[in-house]
Amino acid sequence: MIDFPRDNDGEPTQTLINSNEELRRLFQGYDFNHSPDHSRLFVIEDLSRDVIEAFGSAYDIDPFFWRGHISDYLWYNTRDPWVELEELPHITRSRNFYHFRYVHPRYFKSKESQLRATEEARRMNVLRRLDDDRISASMLDDDQASVNMWRSKASLWLRRNERHQKHTLGILVVDPSIKEGHPLWGKGYNFDSPPSLASNLTPAPIPKDSLFEAVIHWTTRVSMQKLKELEEQPNNFAIAILSIIAVEWLTVKEYVTTRLTQIEWELEVPDFRGHGEKYGLDASLKWLHPFRRNVPRYRKWVTNILNGILSDKNLSPSQSKDQALRDLREDFLIILRDLDTLQAQVQDLVRVVTAIISIEEAKRSAEQNRSLARLTYLAVVFVPLSFVSSFFSMTSDVASLRTTFWIFFAVAVPLTLLSLSVTRWWAITRWLRRS
Repeated sequence: MIDFPRDNDGEPTQTLINSNEELRRLFQGYDFNHSPDHSRLFVIEDLSRDVIEAFGSAYDIDPFFWRGHISDYLWYNTRDPWVELEELPHITRSRNFYHFRYVHPRYFKSKESQLRATEEARRMNVLRRLDDDRISASMLDDDQASVNMWRSKASLWLRRNERHQKHTLGILVVDPSIKEGHPLWGKGYNFDSPPSLASNLTPAPIPKDSLFEAVIHWTTRVSMQKLKELEEQPNNFAIAILSIIAVEWLTVKEYVTTRLTQIEWELEVPDFRGHGEKYGLDASLKWLHPFRRNVPRYRKWVTNILNGILSDKNLSPSQSKDQALRDLREDFLIILRDLDTLQAQVQDLVRVVTAIISIEEAKRSAEQNRSLARLTYLAVVFVPLSFVSSFFSMTSDVASLRTTFWIFFAVAVPLTLLSLSVTRWWAITRWLRRS
């Protein structure tokens, strides 16, 4: 729980709640005010039934807020009773909560580490999973290493203030952090500029391994800078988490670009057009299909953020209270354009690989036809010989054949030449015309 001061002269205070019992004692305390005279943000890591009941009863939170954060289905079976259909856009805009879907690329050095991370995801109270599409089996990668996309979600609820309520109260729910593996390329969430060489101040350490700690760190920093605008624009509580999500999307974009560049490089080198487990046209086409399926989905999630909390209908083009959100909107628009470019590149590569496969198949067919042509010539030569030998062997007196042995060659050789002439008549006539 982060309590912000009423002015910039104060300091925010943090209250760490580690158990359901501590949460219950906090809410039941005689000095606890659910409608304080300052802005307050609850940051929740993972969910439980007790947490949902405590916050839901205290602040009358829409159950769809919790349900939307728990689920993570990309598609449903026709017999599934828990299908959640999308709401109409005007109903979604009337809600006082937002869901932000994104992916976190994570690097694993071994298959055992990946399996342990999968077990971590299964023990969470929310439905999350690691997407391993086997697109990491590149010739440039380690044999046991892999990059998985950790499907994540963040949810923000904002209280609708009544007449006697002036300050902002919000609840931000984030996913637990996986301890196995590490973020792709080892990057954290650092939004500070490098300090000046003349500065003697030691920068505060920035959390890298825990999303929960990073959200608290940057929410406190950003909200203190936007303290005055926070009461006028409650959506500013989302600046920190949206900045973190934007960094994740930039990492995803760079990762997809890296994989597509590797595929293009392998297509340009003829030695990689064979048939192997980690190379070849079939392997390249197999790697492209996950990107062809996932990139449009990523684009949809970014579009949902742009149409939701970062919608231009909710942001004033001139008021300073919306400046930070307008900057984030520009960032997400750039990310969306980059994803559009990647989607078009994936589609082009699929067509190129398919065309190359067709060309290679045509070359193999031509080679097979040449082999069949050689067999045809052999048949043309041996069929007349076999016919003549069979014809002259229809006698029981072998000794009498000595006087007629020369007749075999006299008949078979002209007959063979005649057969070859018939099969190559088009070439003979062309040669005669040239002569």
